[in-house]
Amino acid sequence: MRSRQYHLSIQTCFDASTPSQGGVSDTGQDPNLSGGIREDTTQWGFYHLDLRGQPQTRQTAPRKPRLEIRGHPKFKTYLDELRSSTRNEDMQLLKRIEEAMSLLQEKPKAGEDISRDRWPKEYRSLPNLHRYRLDDTHRMLYSITKIPDTSPFVWIIEAIDCSRYKRLFGYD
Repeated sequence: MRSRQYHLSIQTCFDASTPSQGGVSDTGQDPNLSGGIREDTTQWGFYHLDLRGQPQTRQTAPRKPRLEIRGHPKFKTYLDELRSSTRNEDMQLLKRIEEAMSLLQEKPKAGEDISRDRWPKEYRSLPNLHRYRLDDTHRMLYSITKIPDTSPFVWIIEAIDCSRYKRLFGYD
């Protein structure tokens, strides 16, 4: 009994019903269909996979919904101050905050978790606390929160400079 060897190859268009062309015959599929698997009847016994019958592309998975971004009233006031400022540093910080907010809509865990034993007393009622590094001197504090009967959202607490961050979390 002859053992069969299998391999995949790209096959160009030819008539599978004529064994005289390379010794290839149809393996029982309808010859009117484009593509399919064909058996080589030569001594090697290869199977050829014709790509004409393959789908063009697979459908992509549905996109995860974006989370809503909400902010503390003090954070909104701070953003309004940055937007009305004409200082170059403020405009750069505003741009980094807006980029961070956009990223957090897609990937809410983009920031770093803050260890619960470091949390200040005013944040202990939150379910979690994260820090997002805006640049070398600014941090944004946020929590991923869910209120009953609503979908989860990112709650931005504040954007602070590094010296206030160190005092707040006891790194001094």
